[in-house]
Parts: sequence; C-alpha cells; structure tokens
Amino acid sequence: MAESINPLLTDKLCEGIVTCYLIDFGDKFEMISNSHLERIGLTKLEVREVAFRNLRKKVQVNYTIGVIDYSRQNPNLKPFNKIDMDEEFNPSLLCLYSPWEQIEINLKSNSIAVSTPAKIFMLLTDMRNLESLISIRAIANKMCERALTDGTSITPETFIRKDGKWILFLDTDDHLNELLQ
Repeated sequence: MAESINPLLTDKLCEGIVTCYLIDFGDKFEMISNSHLERIGLTKLEVREVAFRNLRKKVQVNYTIGVIDYSRQNPNLKPFNKIDMDEEFNPSLLCLYSPWEQIEINLKSNSIAVSTPAKIFMLLTDMRNLESLISIRAIANKMCERALTDGTSITPETFIRKDGKWILFLDTDDHLNELLQ
C-alpha cells in the first residue's frame, strides 16, 4: 500500500537486483521516496546523478581486491576473491561500470561471478573457475543466513557480469553452458 502512495526511488539493475537511493544522515540512512523529491525539489534524474557521482568518488579511493581461502577448514572449498571497501557501500559497487572494467583486467576474465550475501561482503571469481564458483555459492549461503540475525543480509544469489551487464545466475547446467559461451 505504501508503494502506491509514496513509491521509493528505485531502478532495476537486473533480475534480482534493485538499486535504491538513500540519504545518509551519518548515524542512519533513509530511503528516498517521491515525497522526498517533492520536499527537496529535485527530480529523479538529479538524485541519480548526485548519487552516482558520490559513489564513484567513494569507490575511486576505497576498494581493494583480496583473496579468501577456506581450504584449511574445508579442503573442498577453493580460493576466490573478495572486494574490500567501506562496509556501507560494498553492494553499491554493482551499480557502477568503470570499477568492473578494472576488476575484469585484474581477474583476466570478462565473465565475473559475484555474490553479495551481506552488507559487508562481496565475493567474486572468474565464472569459468567452476570450483571457485561452487565455493562462493556455498559460502554466500552461509554468510547470508548468519547476517539475518544482525539485519545485514542481502542475498545468497550469485550474479554474473558478462559483456558489461549483470545476469542472475540460475544454477542450471543449461544456464551455465549458455553463460560460458
């Protein structure tokens, strides 16, 4: 009912991912709705431009790619990568284009599998590295479940960045074969 009365400002990034716009009050965030636009006298386009400009500035100086290796705890798990950034903004990196061009160069891949199981975690690997892809999916499921208790859970789903677009990974042989082509 609230959605029809005062809809939030959102954009669909791909199946399973919606971009939301927030106001940062320092100690809390508030999602931007149509009533905010009316009160502050901005258009949706103006809010989007400011939001992406601010996010690009933050990302330029604040993210690194590291490695996660749980193989000592479980030999079936293979190493994969993680992105470290400001804890409030890790999932927001999905909305930008330019960092992913550099990440593709770093991972030597144009098909990157990514999971954002919780607000502070972004896991990734070359999608063609099937053992690491399986490991990411297993770890993302556990992280997402654990994050439910503190309200930071996002999604256990995996998304594939291919040819500059995000695609929800359906975890079927047919979809995997299609994505690997």
